[in-house]
Amino acid sequence: MDVFAFLEARIRDDEDAARCGFLTSVPTAIFPGGPVSSRGTELSPPMRQRVLNECAAKRAILLHCMLHCSDSGVEVLAVLARVYKDHADYQETWPSHRMSQWPPQSGHAAYT
Repeated sequence: MDVFAFLEARIRDDEDAARCGFLTSVPTAIFPGGPVSSRGTELSPPMRQRVLNECAAKRAILLHCMLHCSDSGVEVLAVLARVYKDHADYQETWPSHRMSQWPPQSGHAAYT
């Protein structure tokens, strides 16, 4: 599986979960106060919409990179894929060598 197929599958997983109202394997720090059940973290209707909007944005980035980007585009997708690094299909070999220390620490240029 390449990074394109991997991201498409994870985006689809996130969309399906948001439509059902639950995200699985989400740290409660990301969605504080959301009830957690065996199905995952329960999402409020506004949070469901935010997750669906995020999925649409990720899909737009994926499509743009597929159609218009060179190797640097694949690196961007590898960075997006790192969000899902705990997934069984994630591959450390995807070209995200510039992002080996992700997320950046406080004080890093990404935060300025």
